[in-house]
Amino acid sequence: MPASVPSTDTRAANMQRRRERILHEARRLIGALGFNGLTLRHLAEAAGVTVPTIYNLIGNKDQLLRELNEEMMSHLEARLAARPSESPLERAEAMISESIALFSSDADYYRAALIAADYVEHAMTRDESLGRRSVRLPTDVCRAAQAAGELRGVIPAEVLGEQVFRTYRTACRDWANRRLTLDRFRAKALLAVYLTLAADAVDGFHAVLVGKIARLHREAEESLVTTANTRPVFDTTTS
Repeated sequence: MPASVPSTDTRAANMQRRRERILHEARRLIGALGFNGLTLRHLAEAAGVTVPTIYNLIGNKDQLLRELNEEMMSHLEARLAARPSESPLERAEAMISESIALFSSDADYYRAALIAADYVEHAMTRDESLGRRSVRLPTDVCRAAQAAGELRGVIPAEVLGEQVFRTYRTACRDWANRRLTLDRFRAKALLAVYLTLAADAVDGFHAVLVGKIARLHREAEESLVTTANTRPVFDTTTS
């Protein structure tokens, strides 16, 4: 009897499994070796496929990195969608807290992925930019705050959302390059959110934001005191 030919559904399922295996191994290699350590040849060996298979299922290295960044955004959006109904400000704060939870789950990988995102971004047009999807999250928050009467609407939501994203992205870069701890990332990103919203806030909401900014300042001062008190004291006396 002639060998049975795999059905279209079976072939599609097999291709999807190979694709997922490729992405899984890409995450692992980036986490272990960094962005520059990832090559399609090493990836093909790790995933048990050929380099042409990677090109057929995903594309070149830049396209692979775009896929991984889209995946990162999907994970963040899923985390936010799973949260209960919240106020616009709570949603803005959740963007930061859920980012931290995501980064903490695999710090080496997300550091490398964020650095890779900057590399890929330089080769893309503004319309293609990886940031376009990311900007939608804070922009939607600003629209919701306008609808709730917390923002005046003098500054367009798109402008506010862009500003929040730019400062958030800067904090991500600083963390990825080990210039910030996650605690400092949180403080820097939240401060950006509060200052940006305060620029268009009605009086009552402005007071809330000023209170949150003051709280961040107190936390920073307390952190400095704690750090100073825990520094080792060196014995400088001679024997």
